[in-house]
Amino acid sequence: MVTHFHMDHAGLIGEFLERGIACFIFENQGEGIDDMERIIGRTCKEYTPIRKEALLRIESPASRDHLAGLGIRAEVILTPGHSPDSVSYISDEGEAIIGDLPPPGQIMPDDTECLASWEAIRRKKVRTIYPSHAAVFELEDSPGD
Repeated sequence: MVTHFHMDHAGLIGEFLERGIACFIFENQGEGIDDMERIIGRTCKEYTPIRKEALLRIESPASRDHLAGLGIRAEVILTPGHSPDSVSYISDEGEAIIGDLPPPGQIMPDDTECLASWEAIRRKKVRTIYPSHAAVFELEDSPGD
């Protein structure tokens, strides 16, 4: 599972699929794969393209059941803001992997997508946040607050 299809998050998915590793895609994802691959193709000759038909498609409302089948107590929710295809992984222990969603204190008041994404995360009673390119933080102590 990747939080969104930008090359620094999903650039190895093609290689994972070649090695038989299951990779998931959610209902808001997939549109960005072609754009990502065009960018990567210009600079990285060793890139392994993603075989889209090999991706396991899961609707986010069904993610809890699917993950439970893997022994994982969590769910995936759609959290657009950084990109339209962004998702966040929410564990039952109150932790969230948010990808590149901007921290609450760095969001402009008119950025309704990011604000709605954070509201969805808060409704899940999340406390500990794991961003992709920043330090872990507690939700009420978010950077920029």
